[in-house]
Amino acid sequence: MIVVEIEVVIMKQLWRIFISGSFFIFTSLLYGQAQPGFKWQDAVPWVIAFLMFLLALIPYLKRRKDAILKRKAELAAEKEFKEEMRISEGRTAEEIYRAALKEELGTLHLLGTPDIESKPVRLEDAFVSLCISESWRSEKRFEKPEKIERMEMERHLTAEQVMKRAFKNFRLLLVIGDPGSGKTTLLKYYAVKCLDKGHGELGFKKEIFPIYFPLRDLEFKKVKGGGEEPAALPGSLAKWAERHVLNISAEQFRDWLQNRKTLVLLDGLDEIGSKERRRKVCGWVNDMCSGLKNACFVLTSRATGFRKLDGIELEVLHLRADIMDFSVEQQEEFLRKWFRAACCSELAPEGMSEQEWKTRQVNRADRRSQTIIEYLQREDNKALRELAAVPMLLQIMAIIWKEREFLPHNRPDLYDKALDYLLMYRDRRKGIDPLLPIEEARRVLAPTALWMQEELKKDEAAKVAVHETMQPILDTMKGQLKALAFCENLRDRAGLIADYDKEHYIFRHKSFREFLSALQLEKEANRENRIETLVEYFKEDWWEEALRFFMSKADDEMFDRFMRLFFQAPASRELNANQQTLLQNFVREAPQRKVDALKDALNKGDLNASQKRYVMDCLKIIGTPEAVEAVEAFIEKSKEDDVNLDHARDIVMELKTPKIEELAGKERLPSRPGSWRNPFEDNVEYI
Repeated sequence: MIVVEIEVVIMKQLWRIFISGSFFIFTSLLYGQAQPGFKWQDAVPWVIAFLMFLLALIPYLKRRKDAILKRKAELAAEKEFKEEMRISEGRTAEEIYRAALKEELGTLHLLGTPDIESKPVRLEDAFVSLCISESWRSEKRFEKPEKIERMEMERHLTAEQVMKRAFKNFRLLLVIGDPGSGKTTLLKYYAVKCLDKGHGELGFKKEIFPIYFPLRDLEFKKVKGGGEEPAALPGSLAKWAERHVLNISAEQFRDWLQNRKTLVLLDGLDEIGSKERRRKVCGWVNDMCSGLKNACFVLTSRATGFRKLDGIELEVLHLRADIMDFSVEQQEEFLRKWFRAACCSELAPEGMSEQEWKTRQVNRADRRSQTIIEYLQREDNKALRELAAVPMLLQIMAIIWKEREFLPHNRPDLYDKALDYLLMYRDRRKGIDPLLPIEEARRVLAPTALWMQEELKKDEAAKVAVHETMQPILDTMKGQLKALAFCENLRDRAGLIADYDKEHYIFRHKSFREFLSALQLEKEANRENRIETLVEYFKEDWWEEALRFFMSKADDEMFDRFMRLFFQAPASRELNANQQTLLQNFVREAPQRKVDALKDALNKGDLNASQKRYVMDCLKIIGTPEAVEAVEAFIEKSKEDDVNLDHARDIVMELKTPKIEELAGKERLPSRPGSWRNPFEDNVEYI
């Protein structure tokens, strides 16, 4: 095409020259003919000269054409080369990114012996398919049992089924789960499936490119007016890559997001501490769903981090799916897989073949897993079975059982044992002495964790600031250990903390930070106004887990003081469903539950109807004779039109059946002439 165009141009140039020359010669001849003495033979040399000029011009134009063609070919080759280089660089970047994702997400870094930590287990060796529901909600788990049972009987979906259903009609899948439920592991599974060309199992007809980003790494930039907005995703991804020593530019990520079919995995909305920032991130996600037409999105969060009441919601159409607790069958499958993965990752002794070692380790793992399965099935271990429904806690149980063959009996005790194990027992078994005894290590960690929880309000903390916080405490101990050495030991040996980046630490699991914060709060409980501040934190979801751990450690005086101050505070006047559940969990998990404050609150006339109901719900959970007497006293003095009277009667009927007839005999619901009330049918009136 280019050659034809050039030839046409040359022919036009030749034609113009020929016409111009012919016109010049013709007019010259006409002019010369009119002159005296003109001879035609005198014009022949001019004609010949003109023709020779034309003959000489043709090679010149041909050379010019060749030069133009050569230059155009060079430009085309240069353009093609640049395009090939761009594609090659893109492919190289993709190969680098895929390898990094496979390394980062394709393994489960199991807490355990140093041997296990140095040999991460492949995700597919330990992954257990989760039960996921589109109707059951994790924040509703303590609603009426019959309603929960009905919802749990509805069809459960696998990880693959949920994704197929989500992206059939939507471009965003929202995954909600409790702490330790496996949200991040689920995203890892999705990423690895895509990397291993398993996109068909997830419902995608064509290959899809996974892009993973932990939202705790998201930076915010200042905007006009003093506000802040989330930074653009391509730039954030480039910084994530830089932290992982990958040379991938923001432009490359932008190219992938705009021109490739991508699956964007956004992990941990709840790990952004500020509610306002979480609202901004929801808007940020909405904008990306609108602008990046080739991308599908998966967003994970705790239920506490995604509350409509806090204004945290997504405008874009999406499918919400909640991760349910492990069933008994899933617990057993996990334990079998975990023990096999952990045992088979250990190195074979000298002189033993790999196959013989693997067979021996598989048999050993199966015996270990079967022993703990039978232990959990015992009737007296019902509480532990409930804890084992949380994947992270089940993993901790497996670690402890593998090394010590016993399990604790409640949630805080489990964390106590897990913490002790990480701080001392694991290395002691290897003949390695820890830098600090358990109690001293806790004395350093607890105030540091509370500082992060209460002052920083962030999951990560600057290393320098952590060292400065720890050092004054360490200086009071024998040996005056340096904070840097202690932190490196916690990171490299105990595995309790990790490097967030070069400048920051982070607890490997935030629940350890929340548990340690609670230990420090227990020590500070008698300080002036300390319980008052905890009451103020009640409605902040950032504090939910830490407060639960605190109440699980509180003695009777702490419990009573908290309840007294809570029902005096404006915060107790109106509680949403989640806050009511949290309050009830406080009561359920408290080891000592004094009822004086609750009794006084119920007898005072300054509580509204909702507050009275909350108090009675707490007394119902306590269920002691003193608690029943407090509710009975409320019935005795209440007026007939009290909205909580029937609720109080129901509580007494449930907790103290022998008193039903006595209470029903009171003229609270007077029978009309010719009628009577049956006390055994909730005072139903018969005519």
